[in-house]
Amino acid sequence: MIALPLLRLPGVLILAAAALLVALVALAIAALSLSGRPAVSVKAPSSAATPSLVVVPDVLGSTPAVATQQLEAQGLHVSLESEPSTNVPVGQIVSEAPVPGSRMQVASTVTLYSSAGP
Repeated sequence: MIALPLLRLPGVLILAAAALLVALVALAIAALSLSGRPAVSVKAPSSAATPSLVVVPDVLGSTPAVATQQLEAQGLHVSLESEPSTNVPVGQIVSEAPVPGSRMQVASTVTLYSSAGP
């Protein structure tokens, strides 16, 4: 009989335990694949679960009618407000919220502010 030194025995036991664990995992995977059922079920997200996003167009300087048409073409709703402005002619869009280039869910509302003059 071959005698192993006592210092090497714990290392051999750890190696044997690791090999046994690997073998058990391999057996479990094989059993699941032979059962006809997938080991892991992955469900693709449905398009209804993730709402569509659109980019808010820049309508600054447009008339409210033109701006509304552009936003509604993107599937967005429009709220129209007026605010005083000394820089933008009366009836043109001074600002919009959210800012142009933002991403929003379809059917969200963009607020337009048209110039009421000084």
